[in-house]
Amino acid sequence: VLQQIPLSELKNHYKFIYEEVKRDKFINMVGFNKPMDRLFDFTIERFSYADDLHNKYLETNDINYLQHLTAVLYLKKNEVFNWDLQNKRAKRFQNLPKHILIAVHLCYSGCKNHLVKKYPKVYPKVISAQKQSNGSKSFLDVVLSMSGQKFGTYNETKATRLHTFMDEFTNTIIMQEK
Repeated sequence: VLQQIPLSELKNHYKFIYEEVKRDKFINMVGFNKPMDRLFDFTIERFSYADDLHNKYLETNDINYLQHLTAVLYLKKNEVFNWDLQNKRAKRFQNLPKHILIAVHLCYSGCKNHLVKKYPKVYPKVISAQKQSNGSKSFLDVVLSMSGQKFGTYNETKATRLHTFMDEFTNTIIMQEK
């Protein structure tokens, strides 16, 4: 193929590999409620666990993390997120094909990319991978530090909607910078 078609022409057909993931609508799964587009229905607690699992998958490429991520993202009808039941929920997705798990991962990546663009103060640009791994904290650590303030106790703060929390966290960062 490379002898007959120039490399520049092939690049046009595979440019999606080089582009940023912009997908922020989750795929449907029979029997499960998918998250709202751009995670508008997520609490900061649920997002924190999903983000940690997403980051662990990126570090290790272990498919088990994608099964757990899918279990955080997709709940059955009238099911409430509870981290203590995570292993039980993740077993539901252990036989899910790898390409479906990767599709869920891409959907989540698109949502996270949207959050990074929307809240640049919360996600500052990291200069090196070493700084990122040494300085990375879970969002639950941030929730703990912000509890007792505007959103109430730790449990009340964990139950705060993701975008509401991010807006307040951005305002807190701006106030600290001033």
